Amino acid sequence: MKIGILIAVLLVVAIAFACNTPKPSTTEQKPPPPKEEETPTLTSESVKLFELTKTPCFGMCPVFTYTIYSDGKTEYSGKRWVDKMGLHTKQLSKADFNAIKKAFAETKLAGYDDMYKNQIMDLPNWKISEFTDGNRKDVVGYQNMPEPVKELVKQMDALADATDGWKAQEGAVNYTGVIQDEVIVRFKDDVDQDEVIGLFKAYKLEKVKQLSPRLPIWLLKYRKGTIEPNEIVEMLNKHDDIVSAELNKKLSPRDVKETK
Repeated sequence: MKIGILIAVLLVVAIAFACNTPKPSTTEQKPPPPKEEETPTLTSESVKLFELTKTPCFGMCPVFTYTIYSDGKTEYSGKRWVDKMGLHTKQLSKADFNAIKKAFAETKLAGYDDMYKNQIMDLPNWKISEFTDGNRKDVVGYQNMPEPVKELVKQMDALADATDGWKAQEGAVNYTGVIQDEVIVRFKDDVDQDEVIGLFKAYKLEKVKQLSPRLPIWLLKYRKGTIEPNEIVEMLNKHDDIVSAELNKKLSPRDVKETK
């Protein structure tokens, strides 16, 4: 009798244990989704991340400042000897934004001196800057700048020199695709062309060649830097003895091939 009761108790305990044991899930466990690549996000709290400034020299060195913000927005402020004069803005692609962030992280500007002086006074200076948590690290130099920093400058330069996607802000001018110191002018018939050109002697305006054997259309050249390209075009167009004036355009490789 006691043995029968003991067996019954053991059966009850075994059944209760089996009911409380969690069963293995038959649902396939999916791995967590991969973490999305960090990309620039537009925000009203955008801050400066990186900046490249090129200063003047005694020649025709490009002078500009190029800035990248934390939302991927960039600003280009062209001052002298550049195609993009004035303030231009552009949104970087995800790939370009992440690539330049990686380049700065690998270069570690904080480990370099603030200044690498040039041995020749005529040379320009490059200033590359990184902004972190309210702090700013500048490295200035040109001739003696360390190679890893020079390479970083080249990468920033390539982004600044890109020709597509820029939006000119008020008062800015984009001269990409034109030859800034060459103007194509059509004079009126039977005018003294040399006398008209002489009025612009302050800009060293001179004839290069006649572009049409039958029409008074000439390619003229002036000294670059003496006047803004759009200003001399405007002045020429206002002259009573000139029909039209426009900046000469650069030929693409395809254009050159088609003209042969």
